[in-house]
Amino acid sequence: MSAVLHFTVVTPDRVIYEADIEQATIPTREGEITVLANHMPLVSLLAAGEMTVKKNQKETVHFVIAGGVLEVRPGSQLVILTDFAEHATDIDLAEAEAARARAAAILAQGDNLAQEDFARLETVLERELARLKVGRRHLK
Repeated sequence: MSAVLHFTVVTPDRVIYEADIEQATIPTREGEITVLANHMPLVSLLAAGEMTVKKNQKETVHFVIAGGVLEVRPGSQLVILTDFAEHATDIDLAEAEAARARAAAILAQGDNLAQEDFARLETVLERELARLKVGRRHLK
């Protein structure tokens, strides 16, 4: 086995995932990055999208994440602090589509929304679109 990276995904509610892995590919605001063991220290803002975790040569796990921060720490540690994370196989496509439609309908009335409400709904819409994309890819 190659060098390992200790990986932890934390939401405000709980630790979603923790394992020693080979690599993780994560959506950031600057683009997608892949982190391997012995990566240089790094802090980056996360974007909504698919996070792919290669645990070993035979096992790969997929998540949808939205918002938060990635931190690569010395000693081959990767921590994801995210507002939202969900295993790809747990996505409810009907629920995600309904939430997307609600957020889009409210955003369409943008003139009547406070700036904070508009930003919050944009975030919800981005998250639900990411859930739909990841869910459709992995729930066949």
